[in-house]
Amino acid sequence: MERKTALMINALALQHNGNNEALKFLPQEWQKRMQSAGSPKKNFNFEKSSLGFSYLIDEMHYSWLLDGIQSYSSRIFPLFVASLDQKQKEGLTRLIQFQTKLPVLPSGTKSYLKKLLAHSLHLEDHVPFSLLPESSLDELLTMNKSDLVVLIQKLGLHDLAKELLVIVDKNRISQIYHLLTKEEGEYLSFCMRQPNDGSRDKTQLLNFANDPVQFARRIQESGLKRLGLALSRQDSEWLWHFTRRLDKGRGQQIERWSAQLEDPTSARAIAQLTALLKRNKN
Repeated sequence: MERKTALMINALALQHNGNNEALKFLPQEWQKRMQSAGSPKKNFNFEKSSLGFSYLIDEMHYSWLLDGIQSYSSRIFPLFVASLDQKQKEGLTRLIQFQTKLPVLPSGTKSYLKKLLAHSLHLEDHVPFSLLPESSLDELLTMNKSDLVVLIQKLGLHDLAKELLVIVDKNRISQIYHLLTKEEGEYLSFCMRQPNDGSRDKTQLLNFANDPVQFARRIQESGLKRLGLALSRQDSEWLWHFTRRLDKGRGQQIERWSAQLEDPTSARAIAQLTALLKRNKN
């Protein structure tokens, strides 16, 4: 039995009578498989799942949709793009760089095209998010991309803080703070007051301080690494849903670092991410 099937049966049992007592009537082998799959969230939407998982497209960053669109003839690219929401339309128009005016499509045509796109992206292979067990980090999946990018940037400031701790030139430190937003500067000060996280990585972020754009980019890369390590113990399907909310470049970096299961700094990264999420609520 596939894990997705096991989770679906668990969800059906929970919706039927609020518990999984009915599962005891199933074969022992099935019961074991469903127990190992975990308990799904209580708000699974069966109506959505009947749409062929095309509803997942609405939750994905447009950069992940490009491969699916390009699997069809270029002559119908505009039709697929026209079936998407406004942000996805604008993003894909920039990526594909076509000048054709997008047609206005009826809702039925949009739904059909999304089903085709979902099939080309193999979305049916993935477990719906609401079927997955609860996670302490589910909050990340309620955040929009802009807020996630800010969070990633803040995580990268932990590496900058380690470098600044050995700088004695106050003018140099002041120059670095001027490269940050007020919110980032406040979080950097917080990071500098924390105990050393034990990481021996030599990020050398200060080497790029003369170029504000590169400096910000390097901090973002450090944050992506730290976030990836913090998510290394998450369910692989949970991770799939999360990375698709970000652009493909950031998402793939997170996937790469989250695969480092044996990295000794992952526990510290989890603590830092959890503390940051808690701090953001205050």
